[in-house]
Parts: sequence; structure tokens; C-alpha cells
Amino acid sequence: MKVIAAAAASHPDAETELLESAATDSVKALKERGAAVRAAARSAEDENARYCAVHTGRYVRHWADPDGAFRLDAKLTPDAGATLLSALQAEADARFNLARKAKTEENPAAYQADALVALVAGEPLVLDPSGSGRAGPTRATLCIRVDGTALKRGFTKTGEICHIPGVGPVPVAAVRRQLADAHVKILVRDGKDVTTVCHAGRTVTAHVQSALEERDPTCMVPGCDVALGLENHHWEIDYVACKTTSLAGLARVCHWHHGLLSYGGYKLEGESGSWVMRGPPGGDTFETGSPLLDSG
Repeated sequence: MKVIAAAAASHPDAETELLESAATDSVKALKERGAAVRAAARSAEDENARYCAVHTGRYVRHWADPDGAFRLDAKLTPDAGATLLSALQAEADARFNLARKAKTEENPAAYQADALVALVAGEPLVLDPSGSGRAGPTRATLCIRVDGTALKRGFTKTGEICHIPGVGPVPVAAVRRQLADAHVKILVRDGKDVTTVCHAGRTVTAHVQSALEERDPTCMVPGCDVALGLENHHWEIDYVACKTTSLAGLARVCHWHHGLLSYGGYKLEGESGSWVMRGPPGGDTFETGSPLLDSG
């Protein structure tokens, strides 16, 4: 079977286990096992390199069918895809509930199509408690299952998981990464038993966000003056460790540098007014007044 061959090509030692699973598991379960085997890494750098390759190759493409239909195709990282799917499902569910009350039900896929347009157009529909009106934007909720040993180590090995159900494997680094405007539920496993459930809501309070935007009007990496699309970065202690969103522990950085900090081995050190960005061993160090770190 293609699933077993693809997994065994990168991890030959897992072939026997997969062949045994093929005799008892469903096709879906076997595919999930195969994906987990292929995702197993030799190091955190190896795991992140594969993730970054997907991120680099991301795209959205569109074309028109002969009947005039507008078509879309997209390639995203699994965590980005999961965020999109979660938001789509919440919005589609709200629209289905309204349609059911009005007895005008359609195919579930049709509501997801309507949800996609509504979210992109900035017109999401969320049922209020009375079920009759708008109540603000749809909020995405993500669930990530991860083995405790992999979470401590920083990457998965064969037999361990770090994945989003219904989507697929993600790097352990993705568990610690800030997923903008999302609530993250992390289920930590010990063997097959879930030992810890961590609801990692990362939304910064309005007061802290206002103070952060006032303090950090541009990317805080020395030499970078990007002011649009900034992301909040837990610069001193990763959110998975500190579980706080205090002003002192946050810094705003551009999307490019946030990627380097999350997956490129770079570290942001110092404090407001005297930031230093240090590269991985053998890499460059950027201090206040140094040349801009090239963002390509």
C-alpha cells in the first residue's frame, strides 16, 4: 500500500508495525499512523525544516470552470489550515442553525462556502444567546494532541504524536507558537492516556494590547522598521512555560522575524529600547543601531 511504502521510505523500522496495523485498522487510521511516522524527526531542527518548507511553498490559486464556477486551491501549514477550518466550521454551524429554524436546509458544504466568503468579507454571522442576531466575529478553537515526552524534548520520535485531529502532524514548536486570535487546547498524553489538558488562550487583554502597541509601534528587531502586520512574541519565556500575557514579557515583531524567532533558532533578548536579536550558534547578532536583518 502506498501509505506504508511512503512511511517506510523515511523510517524503515516502522514498516512491520504499519503492516500489522493494516490488518486491523481502518484506512483512515492507517493513513494517520503513516503520517505520524513520516513526521517523526531526528531533531527539532529537522522537524522545523520540514515545516518551513511547507510554509515557503504556501499558496492560494484560483481558476474558472467551463460552467463559470470560481474555484480555489490552497496549500497551507497544518496549523494555519486548522485555524481556517475551525473558523469556517464555527461560522458554517451558525448559518446551518439559522437555516434549520427557517426550514431551508442545504448541503453542509454549501454553508462552509458561505462561511468562507463571509469571513473574508468581514461579515461573519454568530448566533447571540437568543439565536436571532449578530454577536461579533467567529473565534477559532484549536485542539492539539501531543506526547509529554515529545513536548519536553522539543520534537517527535517514531511512535510519538504531535498533531491536530482531522488535519495532521505539526511540529512541537507549533504547540508553543502564538496562534493569533485563537484558543488552543493542548492534550498532553502519557502513552495512550491524556494526563493534562491545557487551555492556552493567547489573546492579550485590550489594556495590555493598547500599551504594547504604544510601546512597540514597529518591529522590535534592531534595524527593522516594519509597522504593519506585527505579531506579539513572548520574547523571554515561551507562552507554553509562562502562561501569561504581561506587557513585560511581550514584544511586537514583523511576520518575517517572528518566523525566525519561532523556527530559525533566533532569540530576542534585552528590553524596550535596548533589544538584541541573537542568531543560532555561528549566526549573526543584531543590536540597536546595527544594519537591518535582511527579510528577503
